[in-house]
Amino acid sequence: MQDKKKNKLSIPIEEEIAKEAMPIVEKIISHLREIVIAVGLVVVIAAGYSGYKWYTQNKLNNIKKELGSILLLKEDNEKISKLNKLLKEAPSQAKQAIRLQLAKLYIKTKQYDKAVSMFEKVAENSDDLNVKVIAKIGKANCFKLMGKKTEALKILVKLKDNQEYAQIVTMEIARLAEDTQNIDQALWAYKKLKSSLGVSDPNGLFYQYKIAQLEQKLQNQTKGK
Repeated sequence: MQDKKKNKLSIPIEEEIAKEAMPIVEKIISHLREIVIAVGLVVVIAAGYSGYKWYTQNKLNNIKKELGSILLLKEDNEKISKLNKLLKEAPSQAKQAIRLQLAKLYIKTKQYDKAVSMFEKVAENSDDLNVKVIAKIGKANCFKLMGKKTEALKILVKLKDNQEYAQIVTMEIARLAEDTQNIDQALWAYKKLKSSLGVSDPNGLFYQYKIAQLEQKLQNQTKGK
């Protein structure tokens, strides 16, 4: 169903997304397609301003072409420089896609602080709750890559009641909580993951193993007190 909604503006972005950011960016791009369509409808309804409609569409087409040209460049630093310039010139409905591409490049070049800033701006400039959630997941991912696993965990724990991205959030909580020795939180996450599976799902055995392992650690800690 998402394939039918594809907007041409997103095509070059999807081809360049880093593997570590792909699930996050795919979701946001899906929302951006809807945003672009909605803006187009508003322009059409705006009572006959055909010149403005043409200008807006022409501007988007030019941005798309320029974005595609930038992504063909070999040097990441040159891409970043040109994308930042394009971001200043782009109409509002194209800015989110450019911010996401910048976030991807900042992650690739290990400029994690700047990637965090881009994800924060994506969240700040969206009224869509799910886009905000995804941007926070992206921010948490950056903190994890920076080695700030406790900070990443704090962000994700606040998102654990979100139903739309429960699987992604819970899996990350499980890993980060275990890495930071937050056994209670890790146990909660692995139990939730196991409960979401069917009876015959082979992943259930792995989750059961992790649960037993963590429960043993918890017992050992209790005995040691």
